[in-house]
Amino acid sequence: MKGESVIFTAHLPSGFSEGYRYARWIVLMKKHLIFIGLVFCVFFLGGCATHLDQAGQFRNKHKEESRGYVGLHPVSPEAIDAIIDIQYGQIVGVIAGLCPEEDHPTPEVNKLADNLIKIETHSNAYWKKMSQELKTAATHGGQVYQYDFDNGSHQRIGFLVLKNGDIVKKIELY
Repeated sequence: MKGESVIFTAHLPSGFSEGYRYARWIVLMKKHLIFIGLVFCVFFLGGCATHLDQAGQFRNKHKEESRGYVGLHPVSPEAIDAIIDIQYGQIVGVIAGLCPEEDHPTPEVNKLADNLIKIETHSNAYWKKMSQELKTAATHGGQVYQYDFDNGSHQRIGFLVLKNGDIVKKIELY
């Protein structure tokens, strides 16, 4: 401690107590720590600062058009695929449950179940294609969003892909 207080002795008039010199040293160290903290924030945290996400860029770039988009929710295409797979499995499982083998269903019930499974398989293929289109459009920096649109006269829900603040793909569900 003696060596550190000697450093600051030259800056203080004679007659000041050792306690004052120690307090002055602490104040100077706090100032240095604050400065080091600010430098850390500027260089390290500032370099990692997030820029506006795609939705923010879209809202800034297309102020009028973006007003109707009351909800823009980022969605992973993989999550969409998982939901499609789960839904398909559940629906086919329910249809298959209509025709348990121990109940010896009639040929009409079997035919109905086969037709329902074909319809669901076709629907599943459509959703898989839609998901692939979203994935393709989102390559190279795009982001998939589920959107809620309401401009007062029209309400829509669907998916869109934003890239550099622009809509590059839009799939309206209803």
